[in-house]
This record gives sequence, structure tokens and C-alpha cells, in this order.
Amino acid sequence: MQLIGNYISSDRTDEKTLMPYMERPGEYCSIKRLCADAGYESEENNYWFKQLETKLYVKPTIHEQKKRIKYKTCISRRENMQYERESDTYTCAAEKQLMVNYAKEGKMATGFETAIRLKCETELHHFKRA
Repeated sequence: MQLIGNYISSDRTDEKTLMPYMERPGEYCSIKRLCADAGYESEENNYWFKQLETKLYVKPTIHEQKKRIKYKTCISRRENMQYERESDTYTCAAEKQLMVNYAKEGKMATGFETAIRLKCETELHHFKRA
């Protein structure tokens, strides 16, 4: 591992500071792998580095939560449901299929556009929130 530079910012969150740092003219253009702390985790950073063909290694912010039994057994989390790729549905613990019924689009402060596909089933079925 090699330290390639430093960057000071007054921004309270790290996620918006990684790209400006990496965009310094002509610097660091040969980086193929980058390791950063959890503060840099964002959909925008992942997308940006994928376009650059740079592998970004960032510890997910919920990494420690995922190790807990409560997280692993929570039936309302999609990570704990069976995903059917062909039908693009999840099957919950009650054997109900959850389908896309709402798509939400948004724009980040940086201008990055996001699209979130929310899933729920056609009949009412509620889970206790974790």
C-alpha cells in the first residue's frame, strides 16, 4: 500500500470529497485500486469509480450491524429474503412475493441522479420495522 497524497476539506461528510480529490489535473490517473474508509461509501462514488475502471474498496457503513443476529434474522430486510432474478421479485418469510410498485428518482447535491425501486406486495402485508 502506498500513500499518494492528502486532502483537507471543511465538508462534514467524506462522501462528497473523494471525487474532487481524485480529479486533480493529471494526478493519480494510473490508480486501479483505491481503499478508503466507510465515510466514502456512496452510490455516486461507486458509480464514478466504476466508470474510471478503478476498483474502490470501502467498508460498508452497516458492516458491524450486519454481523448481529438481530440483523440477520430480521424478516423485513430484503437481504434476508429470497430474490428471484427472472421475475425481479423477492419472497418474504410469509412466502409472499414482493414486486416493484413504486420507483423514486432523486438528485444529490452534487447533481448525481438516483433511482430507487421500492417493492411491496399487492395485498396488505406489514412487517415490523427493525
